[in-house]
Amino acid sequence: MIEIVVHDHALKHGLTREEIGFAWRGFICQRHRRTPHSDQVVTVGVTQEGVIVEMVAVERGNELLIYHALTPPTKSVLRELGLVRRQ
Repeated sequence: MIEIVVHDHALKHGLTREEIGFAWRGFICQRHRRTPHSDQVVTVGVTQEGVIVEMVAVERGNELLIYHALTPPTKSVLRELGLVRRQ
């Protein structure tokens, strides 16, 4: 089982560890980034309160380190995940 760890840096935009963990487990869309950042996983998920959160994590063995969390998600991440089209 993979342990989800929330880095202190992910808290800088006002989300709590619990909100981030819930949003990660309740993801809408998730994928590995392309080379040279293929160790990163970018995700958009929803908190228990229905807030949409952008998150970035790194897989380290049996641990997933979430080091970035932001709400609302940026347009660039939504495009990266295929959730919005380019204009």
